[in-house]
Amino acid sequence: MSKALSRELRESCRYLRDGGWHQTAALMIAAANEIDRLGTRVTQLEGSSSPSRTVQGLVARIVARQKPRSSR
Repeated sequence: MSKALSRELRESCRYLRDGGWHQTAALMIAAANEIDRLGTRVTQLEGSSSPSRTVQGLVARIVARQKPRSSR
C-alpha cells in the first residue's frame, strides 16, 4: 500500500504545480520520499535474522522491562 500511496502523491504533484501550488507539491514529494524510506526500513527490520532487531524483538524487550503490577 505504501508504494501505491507514494506513487499517487507524486502523480498528483504535477496538477498542483500546474495550478501554482508549488510548495504544496514539494511537501507531497517530501512525504512520498519519507513513506518510501520508512517502508524500506520496515522491510529491513522485518528481514533481520537477529530477533532483537525485529519489531517483535523490540516489543518483547519492552514487555520484559515492564514491572508487574501488584493487585490490590
